[in-house]
Amino acid sequence: MTVRVSLSEAFRDQVPEDTVLFVFARGQGGAGGPPLAITRLTADALPAEVRLDDSKSMSPEAKISSAEAVMVTARLSRSGNAIAQPGDWQGSLEVPAAVSEEEGEPVELVIDQQLTQ
Repeated sequence: MTVRVSLSEAFRDQVPEDTVLFVFARGQGGAGGPPLAITRLTADALPAEVRLDDSKSMSPEAKISSAEAVMVTARLSRSGNAIAQPGDWQGSLEVPAAVSEEEGEPVELVIDQQLTQ
């Protein structure tokens, strides 16, 4: 699956270019366990298109190809840690996105909130 990630205009002047960006997919249930796919960039790459596939898996048992649909999140981390922390910026899909082997239209994801907890 391809994801097009952008940063809300409201945060554009607040995010340093070297801030670490994680884009990851979890099963429809959302929480628990490693992401099915994850990639790491920096904020200066935004807007960016990223491909989430089995090559980006953290575990051989948990692959994006085994899911019918996933929840996708993009997080800009001040600390460089993938675990959410107050002050990080994040955007998530409202509804699960279908996983497909074929190249379809990218899923649009906007980083549009700053975490407070």
